[in-house]
Amino acid sequence: RLYGEGLSGVLSGELGGDLKDLMMMVLEAEEEEYDPDVHTKEKVEEDSRLFDELGRSRMGTDEEGLFEIIVKSPPEHLKRVNLSHVDRTGYSLTKSLEKEVGNTST
Repeated sequence: RLYGEGLSGVLSGELGGDLKDLMMMVLEAEEEEYDPDVHTKEKVEEDSRLFDELGRSRMGTDEEGLFEIIVKSPPEHLKRVNLSHVDRTGYSLTKSLEKEVGNTST
């Protein structure tokens, strides 16, 4: 708090739209610990399919759901989800997110 305002306050004032939502979630989220008994191949496939479903919802893209998978998943799990997603769709999670959410700077 060198400048009198916390990071979340500064970012909240400077960002907007989906990028603001993502950054606030990143600051507030608690990443799950990697557990091979929980983060199984089945969980990888489940999260990969869920990511696709959240991006293609009839009600529009569920940005919060997409962000939650990205923010809360341990890196080891997220890498495997990404590989599964590429195998199923031909696109990385990043590319799919760009397609579904679009420009996240406003």
